[in-house]
Amino acid sequence: MQTKMREVKKAVILSAGIGSRFLPATKTLPKEMLPIIEYPAIHYIVKELVQAGITEIVLVSRNINAVTAKYFDHDTDLENQLTKDNKTSILQKVQELNDVAHIAFIKQDPNLPYGTASAIVSAKSWIGNDNFVLVYSDDFMMSDYNPTKQLLDKFNADDESEGVLMAYEIPHEECSKYGMVETKGDSNIMTSVKEKPQPEETDSNVTLIGRFIFTPKFLDYLDEKYRVNLKEFYATDCFNAMAKDHKLLVHKLEGEWITTGDPMNMLRATLAIGLKNPEYAEKVKSIIQEFEKRID
Repeated sequence: MQTKMREVKKAVILSAGIGSRFLPATKTLPKEMLPIIEYPAIHYIVKELVQAGITEIVLVSRNINAVTAKYFDHDTDLENQLTKDNKTSILQKVQELNDVAHIAFIKQDPNLPYGTASAIVSAKSWIGNDNFVLVYSDDFMMSDYNPTKQLLDKFNADDESEGVLMAYEIPHEECSKYGMVETKGDSNIMTSVKEKPQPEETDSNVTLIGRFIFTPKFLDYLDEKYRVNLKEFYATDCFNAMAKDHKLLVHKLEGEWITTGDPMNMLRATLAIGLKNPEYAEKVKSIIQEFEKRID
């Protein structure tokens, strides 16, 4: 039962990969800046966080790229030119995420092993003793009910929980591609995550996707003694260790999940956003119909 609101104002966005599936484009442009319609992918994530009440955001990358930092800063020359040209609607888009949150950048320690847990370790001192949202930048979500707000509501509805992990239902026969969430009976209390099990090895049809909320107790489990793979250190190792000692909740996304970690899924996300946006919906439908004729 809820007794008090638990403040969550910080978010850590993990974007520490090299974008290998988007090479050669990502030789010069960081993956999080690849566009979905007119906005870069990172724009949608930051906007989601801000609308959910997050005011401090840090992006963890292998290399701090000035392009991403510049995107969230004012460009006085550009804004003045748009004002002079009376391009008000474009100016509003350019300025949409200026000054909406404190956005910082952290370079992942290159001496740490590969994996999502190592990226979080690099932000450990920044997180401090605060509750925080953890975001995987490749996971794009569409919902009329803000995905981060969904987690915040669950987190505050049960103050005995130390975290809430976002999940998504998939066809059971595809479970060998994902980390599958096991829960205690019919409850939403997580017991473990099984990495890419065969269908006969799990009854679960729910996989974790990239939105999580944790109390600072999670930081106690960012320890390499919990590593399962000697070459890599993944956050799921920490999730499993923490679930043995603390109450972690699983929340199924009310909405649609699209990974943007590869070109074809980035295209899917672009079409999905285009169809949802009144400014572009009819044009996108027309393009789809044009290509359907080519297929026929």
